[in-house]
Amino acid sequence: MAEFDHWRTFVRVVECGSFSQAACHLRVAKSAVSRRVSELESDLGVTLLVRTTRCVKPTEIGHMTYVRAMKLLAEFDELESGAAGRRSSLDGLIRITAPLSFALGHMQGVFRAFQLENPNVCLDLRFSDSRADIIGEGFDFAIRVSSEIDGSFVARRLCSVNQLVVASPDYLSRNGVPHTLEDLTEHKALCYSGTRKVGVWSCWEREGIAREVQVSPVMVSDTGGVLLNSALAGDGLLCGPTSLTSNAVSDGRLIPVLTRWNWSNMAAFLVYPPDRRMPRRVRALMDSIAASFADPTPWDTAIAKQVQHAHHAVAGNDLDRGTACLEDERQPRCAA
Repeated sequence: MAEFDHWRTFVRVVECGSFSQAACHLRVAKSAVSRRVSELESDLGVTLLVRTTRCVKPTEIGHMTYVRAMKLLAEFDELESGAAGRRSSLDGLIRITAPLSFALGHMQGVFRAFQLENPNVCLDLRFSDSRADIIGEGFDFAIRVSSEIDGSFVARRLCSVNQLVVASPDYLSRNGVPHTLEDLTEHKALCYSGTRKVGVWSCWEREGIAREVQVSPVMVSDTGGVLLNSALAGDGLLCGPTSLTSNAVSDGRLIPVLTRWNWSNMAAFLVYPPDRRMPRRVRALMDSIAASFADPTPWDTAIAKQVQHAHHAVAGNDLDRGTACLEDERQPRCAA
């Protein structure tokens, strides 16, 4: 199967754009990667890659060869998997990247259940709210929370990811409850750094009218857990996903405000490159993850009941008037 090793090595180099990274992912020496590609080019009589000091890129014929090689390797893997006598259990390595807060809060149980059913599978889990390079870093797939996905990838929708503006009771008692979007300019804001416009919160009224509100950040972070802790400490208002804030809202540590507006059109997606061979173990894990999510999500259902209860609580208190029933406004929305 030496020829297949050469082809797999070539495909990995194209995906990584680097001999060193390809060697790391293949767990072989860099010299072995270089030798395999050189032997493949020699056998074919063509130059497949352009090598520079910064990166490695396929030539025109190299790109065409890469696309065909991907399909051929996928067909071979399917043939090998279905061969007589092939064991039915899953094994091998699966590399996944996912947002830190979302994964810790809602995915660890899925991963544990899958591994208990498939003890020969090794999961390499990289959790970070910074967006990883799926191809360059050699991941099989990623979980993305976004309003849109790069069209060069395949996206499988999991569930809606709604947002609320929340703050601690202590913060609201000291600074007052915002009742209008204009009131936000008088408040401290806790903001995500990975958004398109840092310090700008987008929302939609019930009629679908879009608004952008400039807020004044006192903290900016790419990690949801950091912003959540700051909100709990009373440092400011947080416009964050309900998947992150639902527990704190349910037990009263955070209070939703300005719930007349819809603060999100995001969703969670499984994302992976097209035309990449999909081992059975990877597809099985993706199916398990997809089966674990649906709309409405448990955290949105719980938070809607809690906010509805707060809305019908004692009237006349500013804190109560700052909350509103999410039963209508906070129905999950499909991302574009």
